[in-house]
Amino acid sequence: MLNTFRTKIKFWSHVFLWPVIVSFIAFYGWSFLDRPEETSAAAVIGDTEISWRDVVETRQQLHRYYRQMYQENFDRLAGTLDFNEMAREQLINRALLTTAANDFHVTVSQQEVQNNIAAIPAFQRNGTFSPSAYQQTLARMGMTPAQYEASVADDIRLEKTRTLISSAAPVTEDELKERFIQQNVKINCDYIQFTMPQFKEKVTDDPAAVEAYYSAHLDEFRVGDQVMVEYVQFDPKQYEKDVELFDEDIEDYYDRNFEKYQVPEKIRASHILINVESDADEATEAAAKEKILAALTRVQNGDDFAEVAKAVSECPSSSSGGDLGFFQKGRMDPAFEQAAFKLEVGELTQEPVRSRFGWHIIKKTEYQEASWKPLEEVKKEIEKQLREEESKILVMKAAQHVFDKVEPGVSRLSDLVKDKTLVVQTSEFFEPGVPPRVIGYAQNLQDILSNLEEGEISIPVETISGVFLFQLKATKASFIPPFEDVKDDALTKYRNHAASELAQAEAEKVRQAILAGKSWEEAVTEFSAESKNTGDFTRGLSIPSVGGNEEIINELFELDAGAVSPVYEIRKNGVLFRLASRNDFDQDAFEKEIPRLRQQVLRSRENEIVSTWLEQMKTELAHEGRYQLNSLADLN
Repeated sequence: MLNTFRTKIKFWSHVFLWPVIVSFIAFYGWSFLDRPEETSAAAVIGDTEISWRDVVETRQQLHRYYRQMYQENFDRLAGTLDFNEMAREQLINRALLTTAANDFHVTVSQQEVQNNIAAIPAFQRNGTFSPSAYQQTLARMGMTPAQYEASVADDIRLEKTRTLISSAAPVTEDELKERFIQQNVKINCDYIQFTMPQFKEKVTDDPAAVEAYYSAHLDEFRVGDQVMVEYVQFDPKQYEKDVELFDEDIEDYYDRNFEKYQVPEKIRASHILINVESDADEATEAAAKEKILAALTRVQNGDDFAEVAKAVSECPSSSSGGDLGFFQKGRMDPAFEQAAFKLEVGELTQEPVRSRFGWHIIKKTEYQEASWKPLEEVKKEIEKQLREEESKILVMKAAQHVFDKVEPGVSRLSDLVKDKTLVVQTSEFFEPGVPPRVIGYAQNLQDILSNLEEGEISIPVETISGVFLFQLKATKASFIPPFEDVKDDALTKYRNHAASELAQAEAEKVRQAILAGKSWEEAVTEFSAESKNTGDFTRGLSIPSVGGNEEIINELFELDAGAVSPVYEIRKNGVLFRLASRNDFDQDAFEKEIPRLRQQVLRSRENEIVSTWLEQMKTELAHEGRYQLNSLADLN
C-alpha cells in the first residue's frame, strides 16, 4: 500500500514548486490503490525514461496537493487543470535538472540537509525540531531516515542547479528602481462614477437603432465552431462504494495533516472605542484622545467597564458592553491585537491603544489555549474526502478501461459500454469552449473536441462533472445568426451600450465644468454626483474599488496634482478622476530596499531563466531525436 519514498517525493520536488516543497514533503506520497501495470514510457528525455507509473502517481499527488490548498473550491478548479500533462511536465523538468546537476558536479553537505529537515513544520513540536516527531512520521510512511535524507539532498541539489543556471545574468540598478517604483510609488485619486444601470431607463428602444447596433457589432453575435457529440459520463460518486478504507488510512491522514486540525489560541476581549480617522487633523485627534482618557479614568476609578462602554463607546459592540467575543490572531487590527494578546485575563490596558479605527481601551476577559480537533470529531470528514479522492482515481481507470477497447474508425461508444449504469447520450450542438452544464468545463476540453475527426472517440477527459468519453457525431462551422434570431440579445446589448454612453456623457459634463473654471467640489455638487477616493495605489492591475486597466493607470500616474483625467469607460460606467496626491521616488528609501529588491528580482528571473533553459534543452534533444512524448491515451 505504501510506495517508496523516492517516487513519492517527485511531485514535491517539481522545479516550480520549491517554496512549498519543504512544508509538505513529508505528507503527500501515499496512495490507497495499487499502482498501474507498467506500459510504454510516458516520455523519453535523453537517456532517461519516465514511466506511466510515475506519471499516475504524481498526478494523484497533484490532486491531493491542490485539494489541500483549495479545499472546497478544488472541484471547480480541477476542471481547469490537465493533471496528466502537469505531472509529466514536472517529471521531465526534474530529469533535465538532474542531468544538469551531474554535469555541474553539484554537491550537498550533510549540514545543509539537516538544516532543511529541521525547518519542516511536520518534524517540529512547539516550533522546534523534534527527533521523536521525525522518527514517528517517517515510520508511519514506511521510510528510513537514510531514504528520506537522500531524497532531501537530491532536492537541495536541484535547487542549487536552478541557481547556477540563472546566476549568469546580473541585476542592474535600473531593474531595481523599476521594481521599487512599481511597489512603492503611489498615487491617490478622487473620482466620480456614473454607472450604466443609472441610465438604462433613459434609453429609448428604437428598433432601427437596435438593428444598426447589430450591424455595427456583428462579431459580438458570432457563434463559434460547434460540435455534436455522443458521450458517456463516468460519475465518481458511483464509484465511492468501491473504495476500501481502513481505520489506519484515516488515522494516517489525520497524523499527516494534524496542522489542518489545529484550533489556534483565542482570547475574548471587550473594548471602548472613540472613532477617529487615521488621517484626522491634530484637533480632532486630541479631542478623541481626551474622550478615551476620560473613559479610562472612570474604569480605573471603579466604574463597571461594560456600563462605561454602553455610555461612551462608538463601536456597535457598545450595546453588549463592548464585548467582541472570541478571536484569534490575524483577525483584528494589528495594534489592537498586539495589545489585547499581551494582557492577562481580567487585565485592562493602562494607556489608550491607537488603531486605524481610533482610540481603544481593551479588557481581556477570557483565554483559550491552542488545541487540536480530536480524530473522532473529524473522522467522517476525512473519510468523505479520502473516498472522494480515491473514487476519482477509480473512475479514470474505468474510463481508460473502456477506451482501451477502442478500434479507430470502427468502434461506437454504444458498443463499448457494457455497464448498465453507464448511458450513452447525445448532445445538442455546442461550442467546445462552452460545454453544456452536464459536461462541465475542463482546460483541455476545447482542444480535444476541436481536433476530433467525425466518428473518432476521445481519450478520457476529466471535467468538473466527472470523466467523459466523447465520440464526434457532427460539426457546424462558425456563423453569424440573422438579426431575427438574436433580436432579444441585440436589444439587451444595445440598451447596455446606450446607457453606458449616457453615463460617460454625464461624466464628461462634470469634466467640462471643471475645465471651465469650477472646482471639483462645485462641479460634483452641480451634477449630483458623489465624490469618492481610491486610497493609495501603485501601478498594479486595477484601481481599488473601480477597476480599470494598465493603460488607464499609467495615464493617471502622469497627471499633475489636482488635474482631472479624461472620462474613462470602466465596466460600462463613466468614470472621471482627479489626482489628489502622489508620493514620488524616494532615493533614501530605495537604497534601504535594494537587498530585498535584489532578492525579488533574482527569484523572478530565476524562474524565467530556468524555464527558458528547460525549453531550450527540450528543443535540442528533440532535434537530436532524443526527446519523445507518448500519447496520454497510453495512460492506464
